[in-house]
Amino acid sequence: MACYLMKVSGIPGLNHWLSRSCQYLISRDIGHEVKNGPIDILKNKISKGELVEDEYQMRVVQNLQRVYEDVHQYEPEKPGFFSKWLGKGKKKKKPPKGLYLYGAVGGGKTMLMDLFYDCCQ
Repeated sequence: MACYLMKVSGIPGLNHWLSRSCQYLISRDIGHEVKNGPIDILKNKISKGELVEDEYQMRVVQNLQRVYEDVHQYEPEKPGFFSKWLGKGKKKKKPPKGLYLYGAVGGGKTMLMDLFYDCCQ
């Protein structure tokens, strides 16, 4: 599915808002294909022929899968009554670590992050 928008108005920002809305609708449809994580969605797209298998992207998506699982399993501790007032109590559970992606233009960073975002919906 693709979205093509022509300039529809002279109102600044409206065209950008419309294009972002269309991208959001498309990504919401993609995100409902598989709910098992980024690896499954990427493999599904490769098997359908929508994407070509890339060793580097597979290594990155394995790290994104780890982040996805850590975020899904994370439950922040709720502070007790006294710890709210005294500021002490149990040691806080550390939140999951993130992942920083960098690389050359056209390497698939944005596509992988969109894929990850769709998994988290």
